[in-house]
Amino acid sequence: KLPTADKWCDVIMREVGSPMVFVSPLDQDAVAQSRTGEKVSSYAFNSALAGKSLHELDRHHNSRQTILVFECNLGWNGSGGLKDLHKNVPPDQWNVALVDGSSQLTNPNQMQRSQMRWSPPERRGTGGEDGN
Repeated sequence: KLPTADKWCDVIMREVGSPMVFVSPLDQDAVAQSRTGEKVSSYAFNSALAGKSLHELDRHHNSRQTILVFECNLGWNGSGGLKDLHKNVPPDQWNVALVDGSSQLTNPNQMQRSQMRWSPPERRGTGGEDGN
C-alpha cells in the first residue's frame, strides 16, 4: 500500500536510504537546507492516492496515467494536488512522476491531452476525477 499523505517521506525513507532523494538539484534552497541536516523535500505526494494499493492501481490500465508525485515544495511529507501546483509552480514547469513509473515535464494542456489524472479510476471502471 502507498503511505499516508502526511507521512510519505518518513515511510519511504527506509527504502531510499538518503534524504537527498527528496531534493531536486535545481531547488538550491532545498539543497542548502538539506546540507545542514534539515529534512526538506522538493516533491509532494498526490494525496488522492494515500493508502491505495499500488498493485491494484497497476491492474487498472487507466491508473497508469495517475500522478503519484509532483515537484512542488510543500515541505517534508508535503502532499496535495492540482490546486497546489497551480498555486506554487509556474504552469509551464510541471514535473510529475506517474504510477507507471515514468516521469515527465508537462503543462496543463499536455496533462489534459495525455489524460493524466489526479484520482485513480473507480473500481467499476467509471473513471476518477480529472484535473482536481
